[in-house]
Amino acid sequence: MLTVKPTDDVMVYGSYTRGYKGPAFNVFFNHTAPVNAVPIDEETSDSFEAGIKSQFADNRIQLNASVFQVTYDGFQANNFVLLNGAVVTNLTNAGQVRSTGFELDAVANPVDGLDLFGSVAYADAKVRKFNANPLTNAPDARNGTKLPLAPAWSWNIGAAYETPFNISGTDYKVYLRTSFNHVGKQFSDLGQSGPIDSYGLWNASVGYSDAEDNWRLTFIMRNITDESYVLLNTSAGQRLHIPRDADRYMGASVRFRF
Repeated sequence: MLTVKPTDDVMVYGSYTRGYKGPAFNVFFNHTAPVNAVPIDEETSDSFEAGIKSQFADNRIQLNASVFQVTYDGFQANNFVLLNGAVVTNLTNAGQVRSTGFELDAVANPVDGLDLFGSVAYADAKVRKFNANPLTNAPDARNGTKLPLAPAWSWNIGAAYETPFNISGTDYKVYLRTSFNHVGKQFSDLGQSGPIDSYGLWNASVGYSDAEDNWRLTFIMRNITDESYVLLNTSAGQRLHIPRDADRYMGASVRFRF
């Protein structure tokens, strides 16, 4: 990584990273000879990133931005296979994929105790060259299609407030926090199958503690608007991975520090 500080409040950086994921066995097929008796090849990646980190207005505002590009060679992915009349998946070195995008995030502290924050990210993650399945040698038309579980856009905004208060001569603190997180539409599998709709979650919490924060009681509410969503959609909608906060719920937590 190379960093440059043109001023005390600004840092510009650039980096290159080489990644490696070792060979892997396809245990789903129980190492059936000859194809699955040996591991598939390793996966490597080349990652480039450049960005800026800054503070200004007496450090009450932080603004960061970055651009990136990651290319994976020998991409380890599940490839479709027709087995005994059913479509299953087989782990293979699927080819080369690339993700290019940017990230922006900001934090503002307009008054003591109040933080406003937000971020936005964009990623164009696509298959560059997809190899034919080695079991069938069938041609594949996924070149240029989007990678699974890789939404193009995601963003969040929120606020957090902390302030002391006094009851009958005893000092306490109160903590308020709320945020909204948006995830864009995406797909569950290679070939742009298993579509997942975009969704947004609004969460909030209020907490109380003693002056030194040795204990804290927090009441939380997740998915305030009761937004239904799934994390994974497979088998043409017959199998859905539904998370806990796909329905609105409330709770409380207690923390002690010794």
